[in-house]
Amino acid sequence: MSAVALRAAVHNCLQWEQLETAIFLGERLFAEEPTSENVKLLARCQMRAGNCSRAYSLLKGQTGVECRFLFARCCYMLNKLQEGELALTGALFPGSTTDLKGLNDTNGAAYALLGDICRRSSRPEHAIECYRRSLEQNPFLWSSFEALCSLGARPVATECFTASGATLDRLVRNFASPAAAPAMRVMDSGATATADAPSTPVSFARATPDAAATPGPAQVAMLKTPHFAGGTPATPGIGSFSLAGSGAAVPVASALGSPMPMWSYTTPSPSTGHYDTPDAPNLNTPKEPQLPTRKSTRLSQAKSATKDPPIRRSKRLFSSTKSSKNKEPSKLKEAAGKAQVKSKQAAGTADADWDAADPPIPTISVHPGPIGVDIPTLTESISASLTLLGQLGSGVAALADFRCKEAIDSFLSLPPTQLNTGWAYCNIGKAFFELAKYKEADKAFRMARRLEPYRTQGMEIYSTTLWHLRQESALSYLAHEVTAADRNSPESWCVVGNCFSLQKEHDAAVKSLERAVQLDPSFAYAHTLLGHEYISNEDFSKALECFRSAVHHDARHYNAWYGLGMIYYRQERYELAEYHFQRAAEINSGSPILLTYLGIVQHAQQMADVALVQIDRAKELDDTNPLVKFNRAMVLVALSRHQEALEELQALTVLAPKESSVYFLMGKIYRRLGQGDKALMHFSWSMDLDPKGNNNLVKDAINKHQPIDDDDDVEETPLPLPDITD
Repeated sequence: MSAVALRAAVHNCLQWEQLETAIFLGERLFAEEPTSENVKLLARCQMRAGNCSRAYSLLKGQTGVECRFLFARCCYMLNKLQEGELALTGALFPGSTTDLKGLNDTNGAAYALLGDICRRSSRPEHAIECYRRSLEQNPFLWSSFEALCSLGARPVATECFTASGATLDRLVRNFASPAAAPAMRVMDSGATATADAPSTPVSFARATPDAAATPGPAQVAMLKTPHFAGGTPATPGIGSFSLAGSGAAVPVASALGSPMPMWSYTTPSPSTGHYDTPDAPNLNTPKEPQLPTRKSTRLSQAKSATKDPPIRRSKRLFSSTKSSKNKEPSKLKEAAGKAQVKSKQAAGTADADWDAADPPIPTISVHPGPIGVDIPTLTESISASLTLLGQLGSGVAALADFRCKEAIDSFLSLPPTQLNTGWAYCNIGKAFFELAKYKEADKAFRMARRLEPYRTQGMEIYSTTLWHLRQESALSYLAHEVTAADRNSPESWCVVGNCFSLQKEHDAAVKSLERAVQLDPSFAYAHTLLGHEYISNEDFSKALECFRSAVHHDARHYNAWYGLGMIYYRQERYELAEYHFQRAAEINSGSPILLTYLGIVQHAQQMADVALVQIDRAKELDDTNPLVKFNRAMVLVALSRHQEALEELQALTVLAPKESSVYFLMGKIYRRLGQGDKALMHFSWSMDLDPKGNNNLVKDAINKHQPIDDDDDVEETPLPLPDITD
């Protein structure tokens, strides 16, 4: 007789996150009635508490559908991939077919889990097949769609997020079932509890899928204080519930036999989330940044902060480059402003400046759901939701395929309610980052931080954006914020690592990034950042290991392919460098920097004609990129096309007027053409811009009186490092 009450108590504890009590009561329930249902319930309690190994032991040998699925989930969490796959399929993959042995009624979850197992075990083809099948069964499985995008399957969002026929009927049945309602069973008769509006008593009648749980104080504290009509926040209470078979509402406190105080929500202090505060505290009170004492091998930032293609960080091609002013209005600012106008007009506000004013913060609306389910309304809601997912998926698919401009347009065309979210602006920031428009990316990420200051996902990209912009105070403040929000997040430690790296404290950066890898060994971006830090310390063997680990966990992580290519180039292993640069360019074919580096290694192999083809492709993508222009000029010089090289360098002096290597190369071309006066003038300008005279090459060129020999040519210049001249 006690089993009924114990089961209800376990569900109650799970609802209110009393996990230790839920486990204890679940063990008592299982001792009372050792049934499959009770084993499953106890295993869920253990999994919710993070005790996957205990749940694994409980579920091993169980044959029920849900027990097998939970067991496979435990195996995945414990990295027992083969055992988890056997639990799902009954056998390992026979070729390319899948048979889930009765688990097809899990609404796509079993296929999604099997796809995760195949992906982790380096079988991307099987993983793609499983993810596609999971979406066929349940188009609401967003994680399967994201996995397809990450694997390079190029899914069409409008095709993935559709439901008709049997799929739609199954969704309606699942969503209309009592199990889909966010409520708990408190009595054997089936009475359940739902949250109600703050001023309405809570009724323990059967809930529907529209019912929503009342947010707790911790959730409310994450958001800015919503504005209520009366000017003060409402104070929701516990309310009352009606006993089964009784029409009268009984206060909860009376039913429990003791007085129960009403909950009160205190008004949290609004957080602006700004990162442009000049007086922001520095992480661990860092010292003033000093000039680097070691040449960096990171990917050159060939342009100004708003024009560089994005390949992690590196010493810029022209550190003092001034970008040409873009007089066109910012697409992000323009579209975001329109979204703000629409959203704020609906809310009764008039401010539409997205960059200067705080964005609209969503308020928490809690209302009771109807008793019963309106099937036509539910069907219409499913169709509308899938349409929305299709819009979101179009942007994600374009971003995963590095069609960044298309992705930005897709995200900015979202409804204001969806655009004004941290998720949307983080993705917009990533797209601008991939385009190397770092200032626009910074604006988007700051908007995301204002909307969701507790968000850590995507902050590793934001920290790299600030690294490129050399905003030490903002990056230090961001590191404080994310570590305070979640110290167990790998993204937080990537931010800390970037912060130390910008301060030239590479050993501390290595320790921080090693912590990120420890928290999530499959986080490819953390491995890549760690590899760059090892390069800064000139530890190339460890850097190679990090880049290879990143490629192992994400074969489409082009930054790691680039890192491998750069190491092989520095070691003058040009064939290997070409292979890795080629792989990176195949993944992100829209990056002019990757194409330029591919041309650089081909030029180093005395294939100037082939190199020029690659650099011309890069020029078509971005005609104003200084790195592209500089290396194109060097290849043209190698091909004895001096006049064309001079034209490129003349245009480059406008983009990079303070770059000494440009004038030095022009001086050498004029010497080759026999124009000694112009050559001497450009050599003098180069030495004025670089008085230290890196390895005294400028002075040597000025002091030479004989013509340039074939062996004394710009071909000897280490092309990717513009601060080193021949």
